[in-house]
Amino acid sequence: MFELILGSLLLGLILIILINLTSSPVPRMEEQRRDEIPEHFLKLDRTRFEALCVRLLRHMGLEVKRVLPTGENELDIVAANPQPIIGGDYIVHCLLNPDSGVVGAIRVQSLSDTVRGERASKGIFITTGFFAKEVASLLELSPVELIDGPELTRLLDRYRIS
Repeated sequence: MFELILGSLLLGLILIILINLTSSPVPRMEEQRRDEIPEHFLKLDRTRFEALCVRLLRHMGLEVKRVLPTGENELDIVAANPQPIIGGDYIVHCLLNPDSGVVGAIRVQSLSDTVRGERASKGIFITTGFFAKEVASLLELSPVELIDGPELTRLLDRYRIS
């Protein structure tokens, strides 16, 4: 019985380590303004932004299942990570040029609630803007990863997507 408990604890620790190794770093949480959004993002329309997000997710190894426009400048993408152990369904919320350039905590909390409600493995919030400082406090136990404008630019460069 003792061996079974010890084995379970070790397996749990290994899974926690694997999850931490596959998580992306949290973007810096600074108050930014709309006028600090790069010019190339301000010129995008929703259709081109959608194509950019879908291409990025595919390059990152996700299988895009559905794309659902949810507003004038936003959309939800349902994708799947086919990898064993860390795979599963992902809900990706994409927001183009948010008002004032900043995404508040309520928007991120909404995605987190949706991920839990849909029993998805992870949520990803992609924006061309920035995240408000208070968003950092939501991320501790949240299954959501954040990609702000500067990180989105880095990822697009990394995967050579224009």
